[in-house]
Amino acid sequence: MAERKQRDVQIVWQRVTLIERFSSVLYPLDLPELLRQIPTIGYVVSEPSARGIAEGVMPSASKGDVTLIINEGNKTLGVAARDPGTALQSYEELRCFYIEHLDPSPGLKSHYHELQAVGWAKSGQDPVRTCSRFWSNHAGLKGIGDVLGETITNFGIHLVPSDRDPNQSDWFHITVEPSVTSGSKRYRFNWIWREQDPQRVEKQTSTVEEVLKRTILKLEAM
Repeated sequence: MAERKQRDVQIVWQRVTLIERFSSVLYPLDLPELLRQIPTIGYVVSEPSARGIAEGVMPSASKGDVTLIINEGNKTLGVAARDPGTALQSYEELRCFYIEHLDPSPGLKSHYHELQAVGWAKSGQDPVRTCSRFWSNHAGLKGIGDVLGETITNFGIHLVPSDRDPNQSDWFHITVEPSVTSGSKRYRFNWIWREQDPQRVEKQTSTVEEVLKRTILKLEAM
């Protein structure tokens, strides 16, 4: 029965990004050389980037539905894609590429790796009713409702690790809430997962769809 229900949850990914943020004082990679060589693995470099004109956080190269993300300001490098599988494959390819072809410093270190996935989900249940039911017996919300003179509820859920500062390298922030444009039909979600260990982020990316479905089913079962 659980497997049947899980298959009934429809997930539509709108954007999935995987980035690596470096901890070195300066941006540790030779960007002109990166952009010069990256066409060898199928990327098409935009003309301003090819001429060495800075584009800030805008993608400077693309490969089909995958875009390269470069931000010298916060020392990040990564990819954006249409789904977790494509993002993970492209991210692993990019990391292998810069290690093998750009000769980074032996002291190169990452501050963290981060997955961010946004989209919507549909299960056949009413997300507004589900979220209202989830918080219906929460004494704290009832007390605030008494102050406001209204019966209130939280519009969805926000999940973070307990008692952990969000500025730490290992952190997550998951939101699942009714979609503003179609609250009785769809959930809107934003899944952020940050780790120092790249393998843990890669594992999270490979299982995020399954875990998201299970999270929604658990929410609806409350």
